[in-house]
Amino acid sequence: MKKIHAYENEKITLTDPYYINATEKVVANVLSLDPEKFLAGFYENAAYACGEEITLKKLRYGGWENTLIGGHTFGHYLTALAQSIVNPVVSDEKKAECKKRLDFVISELEKCQKKTVGTKYEGYLFSAILPDESFKNKIDLQFDNVEKRQGDIFKQAWVPWYTMHKILQGLLDVYTFTGDTRALTLSENLGKWISRRVNAWDNKTRANVFSIEYGGMNDVLYQLYAVSKCDAREDFLKAAHQFDEDALFLKVQKNTPNAMNNTHANTTIPKFIGAMKRYEATGDEDYLNYAKAFWTMVTKKHTYVTGGNSENEHFGMDNVLAAERTNINNETCNTYNMLKLSRGLFEITGEKKYADYYENTYLNAILASQNPETGCTMYFQPMATGYQKVYTRVDKDFWCCTGTGWENFTKLQDSIYYRSEEGGKETVIVNNYVSSVLDAGFAKVKVDCNFLKSETVKIKIEGDNSFCLKLRVPEWTDETLVKTSADCEKTDGFLCFKNKADIEVTFPMEMKALGLQDDENTKAFKYGPYVLSARLGTENQETGSVGMWVTTASKKAVENDDVKITNGQTVEEFMKNLNQNFDISEENEIPVWTLKGCDRKLEFIPHYLQHKESYGIYWRWN
Repeated sequence: MKKIHAYENEKITLTDPYYINATEKVVANVLSLDPEKFLAGFYENAAYACGEEITLKKLRYGGWENTLIGGHTFGHYLTALAQSIVNPVVSDEKKAECKKRLDFVISELEKCQKKTVGTKYEGYLFSAILPDESFKNKIDLQFDNVEKRQGDIFKQAWVPWYTMHKILQGLLDVYTFTGDTRALTLSENLGKWISRRVNAWDNKTRANVFSIEYGGMNDVLYQLYAVSKCDAREDFLKAAHQFDEDALFLKVQKNTPNAMNNTHANTTIPKFIGAMKRYEATGDEDYLNYAKAFWTMVTKKHTYVTGGNSENEHFGMDNVLAAERTNINNETCNTYNMLKLSRGLFEITGEKKYADYYENTYLNAILASQNPETGCTMYFQPMATGYQKVYTRVDKDFWCCTGTGWENFTKLQDSIYYRSEEGGKETVIVNNYVSSVLDAGFAKVKVDCNFLKSETVKIKIEGDNSFCLKLRVPEWTDETLVKTSADCEKTDGFLCFKNKADIEVTFPMEMKALGLQDDENTKAFKYGPYVLSARLGTENQETGSVGMWVTTASKKAVENDDVKITNGQTVEEFMKNLNQNFDISEENEIPVWTLKGCDRKLEFIPHYLQHKESYGIYWRWN
């Protein structure tokens, strides 16, 4: 089904110091967590499944982990440990720690699952709290309540299928990355429990389940179907399809106006990842078309300059973005999932637009979501001007974006290099420009790149250089001005070099202004691949809380984001002459762009390097 395949993470070594630090910090955070506190809920559920008494050695973590959604970050924890084990940046000592941690966790989950054998819960693994006797008497009561459309998140059900998705995905990732067949067996047994339940749904029950967030259950069950060889494999396929929301898929494919208005974004994106996975599993092109239509709708009608989307976790009306700039835009989980979708669509289609989106979002939303001093990450990324970034606390804030943050920064080498077969010979594709080394087996490809210091990418090939090396021409450069040190073919936005050992390519960069659909005078700036944000100091910073205990920035550093042009130019003229309307300097090796000809002195830096100060990405020009 796939035209192109990403190289495995273990074959890619990052050499950029910023990325190495980002990886090391998050691995240290993950290893600082106590697995027994995550396992406490699994122990408790397993004991009640078989009628045992239990005395826990350690209590579960607090926050979301001590609620009816308990267990969701544990799934991400499994994935982060597995990704760390195969990450060349991680030291041998830390890899050994991660492996020891995973071995322990998997063996304990085996014990928990074994206790369900011969009971009505056979195969069941779950760790959410059991708030009263009714839950202790029926440990899967959350799932019953969802089927009855009962959704009191403290007393009835939060999002059990969302949590189940994370647990099953984490187990599958352990198998995928490390080859641990115990994790696959755990996945298959859990998949059997899931299949017995969901394959018995009638239409009303299924509709009730669809009314509450269920994560990427279709996605993960299609993955299980693809790797399993057990006798329940076809049941997994049927169960996956039970989570395919065809009415929504068709609505999006028809490009229905405001099709996603007021839909929960992180509920919706995984559904279409699942549609893409159904195409991979069955070859049904309708589902590929659903995923492609959704990607286009999100990126064209609902996406900010960073590549992020949503306000207060929800999509709004089509092309309404300026009006929805607040302190709670761009949930990072949405970005994580949009990158999964984009990577998959690029592998299937080979279309450059998916890779362009990936680069922009990876750099300006994902890399921008971490504090490099602590390794902690963000939930929301405000698009309203004047707020600061707010980060998780390692052992306190077990939000959804905490877990995806662990994943994001244990796989920073992901999706840099791809391979395809053309004319019987392997083609290596450089898709994302990060200093790194690919060990392709027959050759090593070394990329040296830092666009903050130079427009030139240097590539050195060691070994067999007879293959075709394809370089993506970024959407932010002028293809007609690209300079290469050697002859190459240009095809569909890629440069193809053959029989070369050393290559240099220069991608010219310039300042660009990008407006929003509902207010063209609300502009953001990009320099080459970098979204810029103005530094607004550390005064007037406060935090508050929204939703379920999510900490957010709550006080603006500025009264407004209006900028008046004072040099006699119109807005249109000013934006056409951007490169002349900034002075460029350097501070601690970071470039600083200072705005000229306006009534505000604004200093911009790359947004991913903006960590402590309040910031402004968007400004309204007049």
